Amino acid sequence: MKRDLFVLLLCICTLGFVACSHKGNGEKVTYRFAPIIGQSMEYTTTSVIETSFFWQPITFTNKVKTKETPISKENGIFTLMSQIEDLSTTVSDPKANAAIQEKDQSTKAKIIGTHIFTKVDEQGNVVAEPHHEGISAEEAKILTQDNLGIEMVYRMKFFPEHAITVGDTWENEMQRNRARANIKYKLEQLDDTSMTVSFTGTVQSTIKENKKWVLQVEGKRQFDRSTGVPIPGTTKVRMTGNTDQEGGKITITSTT
Repeated sequence: MKRDLFVLLLCICTLGFVACSHKGNGEKVTYRFAPIIGQSMEYTTTSVIETSFFWQPITFTNKVKTKETPISKENGIFTLMSQIEDLSTTVSDPKANAAIQEKDQSTKAKIIGTHIFTKVDEQGNVVAEPHHEGISAEEAKILTQDNLGIEMVYRMKFFPEHAITVGDTWENEMQRNRARANIKYKLEQLDDTSMTVSFTGTVQSTIKENKKWVLQVEGKRQFDRSTGVPIPGTTKVRMTGNTDQEGGKITITSTT
């Protein structure tokens, strides 16, 4: 697997809300993204990928630590700055792991300290492609290439624009040049300080050569009600499905 998927997965902007309450039989909330300018959030994501090459099982474990800071707001658009502070990959196969560790040093030298800037509006929509500072345009292209469509699950808009209450469901879809995602969301829990959203769906490759690549997605994510920022340590995602590799199966579990 390529590390770049999981690096981007961590660096993309996070979506959120500010809750506007309406008293009644069930509290309803309308969501806005309202992070506090200058207040950083740190996330550590661990992704475990279990798959096989030529029917031989192999496991990859990726860990990435990032810091995300809203640095400005202009005309309703927030600019978020993400920085990768540390990352590592280990492989269950000893020979493959040795090669990975040797490559790690040069990878870290290029990526750690890189700043990624993302524009997000008050509804939580990403309004422009991320801008990378500290690496070349070619390196940024490699870093952000989403071969499997996994990044789409994290980049899709999590919330509808209308008010919702606990138990409500809604759907969203996204298609890019390499993959198509269809996700159904549900508001599971709402309290004074946070809300929990669950989601299920599929991610499927749109590339002819990778037509067998289909992932079933399920997970939960918890958000701070006052800022709309995902709460560290509360995101859990599981993806299972088929690949075009010999052996054909893959399972990805991720916590942030």
